[in-house]
Amino acid sequence: MFGMNNFGGAEGALRALEDLIGRKEPVDTIGSLLAATSSQVNKSPPSVVGSAICIDANVFIRLATMDARAQVIDYLASRHKEPIIVSAQALQEVWNNYLNGVETRAQEIQSRFESLSKAVSDLDSEFASFKDQFDKLIEEFRDEFGHLYNPSMGERVRTFIEMLRKRALFSEVPRKRFEAFAAIRKRTKTPPGFKDEGDGDYFIWLDFLYGLRLSRQKGSLFNRAILVSADRKVDWVKGGVAHPTLSAECAKYVGVALEIWPIKRLVDATRDVSGAG
Repeated sequence: MFGMNNFGGAEGALRALEDLIGRKEPVDTIGSLLAATSSQVNKSPPSVVGSAICIDANVFIRLATMDARAQVIDYLASRHKEPIIVSAQALQEVWNNYLNGVETRAQEIQSRFESLSKAVSDLDSEFASFKDQFDKLIEEFRDEFGHLYNPSMGERVRTFIEMLRKRALFSEVPRKRFEAFAAIRKRTKTPPGFKDEGDGDYFIWLDFLYGLRLSRQKGSLFNRAILVSADRKVDWVKGGVAHPTLSAECAKYVGVALEIWPIKRLVDATRDVSGAG
């Protein structure tokens, strides 16, 4: 039996989460560390079948501008059988950091980007070596941040959110109940979020765990949990492997393995399933 007590329902899940975060009993961090350093980790092809999925805030925007957007949305909306969990904290950050005034910012960034690109293309031949470097840098910027100036981004994100409203479980732990643990984890560099200001990542993580537990209590069957995120900081993931502490917490609280995927891996996995169907 996963978890630490036998209380049922939402209150039971919250009590078990308090026990976990407060370390009423230890988690198997050493086992997760050994698994994370195994030569076999991440060797298997990506598969979403049998997996609960959580979508991080940064994925809403990046996915909205990808060519594979329709493929991923169609799979999640109609073919994925296991839970899709959306953190209330992640939704809040989508608005605060991305959608609030997105049209105005998109137009401004697009204008300045085009001006810079033209200025670089007009450089004289004597600056050829610098021009090549500028071209490379501009292309890297386009790949990494091009979603910020896509004029249709706002509408595409709204379409994605509408799909999630119909399909996903929206999860939120009581903030006051868990805020004291956030400070302790920050001081001890316990993931996630010790690399950032504020407690946003911490609450996204708790929302995810809580949603997984509620789904399991309601009878959902899944054999692993996948967090899809563009965040590559070591307080979440390193070399494509989830931080061992996060893996240990997920195993203790829900009884399944944790994986943290970049968006491309989700795209590849949904393409494979769609092709197989």
